[in-house]
Amino acid sequence: MDALRRVGAVVFGGTDVITLSFKEGRLTVQGTAQDQGNASDELGYEGEAGGLSVSFFGTKLLDGISSVGTENAELHMNSAVHPVVIKDQGKEDFLYLVMPHKQME
Repeated sequence: MDALRRVGAVVFGGTDVITLSFKEGRLTVQGTAQDQGNASDELGYEGEAGGLSVSFFGTKLLDGISSVGTENAELHMNSAVHPVVIKDQGKEDFLYLVMPHKQME
């Protein structure tokens, strides 16, 4: 969540699009705002999302992760275009659904 806030400090208020890229146990959080510049941060993760990159409106993603209330947020995703379910690790009474942002090509 801290990495998302750091990158968001640059891009929120601009395009607000954050991309999460998962590769070999490393998660890169990156964003670009045309007028403000770009930012990225990298951290470790546990999971099976290697090679997947998913973009979100950053404030929507941050709202979902913040709603978990702990640092144990789990993101469950199938692809870069399907909804992502955010859960609190070990708890079954909380689900938050967020849609990825499809970048224009």
